[in-house]
Amino acid sequence: MTSYQQTGRCIVKDGRTYFTNEYLSIDGCGYGYVYKDEKAFKEDPKAVCYIPEHAFDDVEPVTVDGVECYPAEALDLYSREMLERMIEGETDCDTEGPISIDYFFWKLEWAYPETYLTEMAA
Repeated sequence: MTSYQQTGRCIVKDGRTYFTNEYLSIDGCGYGYVYKDEKAFKEDPKAVCYIPEHAFDDVEPVTVDGVECYPAEALDLYSREMLERMIEGETDCDTEGPISIDYFFWKLEWAYPETYLTEMAA
């Protein structure tokens, strides 16, 4: 059985989708409060795999089954498919080669993908 990294939760209740954010910590380093789902990234290109920290800022949380979460329709959501379109034709300034989708996904630690892309292509 494959083990995947999961930060935050996706909750579906009464036909509506909600997300929670959690503190992302990788190898003892902390980054930000995000939603990040490696399984969605690897197995379903249309599923939400990343929500940046600031996407939650101006959204009023709701309680679903005792869990404070945020309605999907109020958040900026990213799927692998969206991320792939975003980096298509872009070059990493460090390697001078194309940006790999796996590298890009793991680079997402708290900020919007557009911000990371700007930094990588500069």
